[in-house]
Amino acid sequence: MISDQFQLYKVRRLIQINGKVYDFFRQPKNEFGEPTSGEPERIRIRGIYHETTRYLSLTASDSTTIRKQASPMILCTWEDAKNLKQEDQVKFNNKLYIVSGIKDVTELQIIADISLTEVQQ
Repeated sequence: MISDQFQLYKVRRLIQINGKVYDFFRQPKNEFGEPTSGEPERIRIRGIYHETTRYLSLTASDSTTIRKQASPMILCTWEDAKNLKQEDQVKFNNKLYIVSGIKDVTELQIIADISLTEVQQ
């Protein structure tokens, strides 16, 4: 069995060589959880952007249509991803995304996949 430290080293090396820095922003909230005006908190993460494909099935009265839809994600180390929360925002490629989920890929707290949802403007 391969050591967890070795796996972490491989992922860190891949991210350092091929990764890009992403700046996530979190809006400040008051004691009731409502957004307030103020300077947003910035969380900087280095990761690798990738997409997964999900399939949507649309059923009509006499046929079914299957469509593909890309789901944007960022692969990073768990150490970076654990600082994020759902609803944090990131902007790249002139598009705004919100964090819709954070998945511990191996369940060993080594690698994380950050799921993003594009905000339609």
